Amino acid sequence: MQRKPSCLAARLIATAAVLGVAAVAASAGAGQAQAGLVQCYDPDRRILQSKRSHACEGRVVDEAEARELREEIRQERLRRMGEGPSATREAPQMRDAGRLGSGFPVDGAGHILTAHHVVEGCTRLEVQDAAGERWPVELLMEHAGADLALLRGDRRVEPFAFTDPDRIGAAPGALAALGYPNAGLPTVRPRVVPGELSGADGETWFEKGFVTFQAPVRSGGSGGPLISEQGYLLGMVVSKVDTVSTYRETGEVVRDVSFAISAPVLQSFLEYAGVSPVTQDLPQTDAAAELAERTLRVLCGVDGR
Repeated sequence: MQRKPSCLAARLIATAAVLGVAAVAASAGAGQAQAGLVQCYDPDRRILQSKRSHACEGRVVDEAEARELREEIRQERLRRMGEGPSATREAPQMRDAGRLGSGFPVDGAGHILTAHHVVEGCTRLEVQDAAGERWPVELLMEHAGADLALLRGDRRVEPFAFTDPDRIGAAPGALAALGYPNAGLPTVRPRVVPGELSGADGETWFEKGFVTFQAPVRSGGSGGPLISEQGYLLGMVVSKVDTVSTYRETGEVVRDVSFAISAPVLQSFLEYAGVSPVTQDLPQTDAAAELAERTLRVLCGVDGR
């Protein structure tokens, strides 16, 4: 049965799209403390994270102070929600990426992440791997406001892994969007679309809850993973600036500026859904082509068509 978040949970997930890593840090809890982790506060960056004591570059705080700091940071970023761009929607400058999309596995139990607008209104869903094999999947959970959807199928594909954003750093360097973009005709093989981080404004990519990057993303690529050149998962591609509409409204020519929901927000969504994504500290691979082979194509069917 398809599951939708409760009203409160929906607000939390939508807020997480702006709060980014703070939402992940807030969910760490006492279980991580038992694993030898401490609450590390970096006052310069206003970030609170669970880390091992020797890796803390700020100061170690107790649980009481950590709760106060989390609330302060949350309130600060809530005030900023109306000041910056939405994590997934900037209409009318955004263009919907179409009904054929991309997705990627996040654990060993058949769970797959994709964009909500890829699966919205579908009565039948399938995914296809790089070898061309197809199998049915079901929609487990969706959040239209955050443009997130969780699928599950019987087939197991080697998953993408999440990692501590601190290991990735504030400037991940070269990027690559993986997926099945349409270039005239839908492709049946995954493509690696190189790009680079853009829109640097003094904030790190994970603090904003979304990644602004420059790459020629095309229809069909929505829902695909965005990775760093080291193989770290940075987020999920959801939209791009519509060059024609932007020119009509502003007179400026803006090409190949795209957006992805950052990995910490994806992780928060999965944790709410009861899914334990694969995590690891080291890069998965140094070859984007290898990770592209794990990326899936999402096919939407509608009854009567």
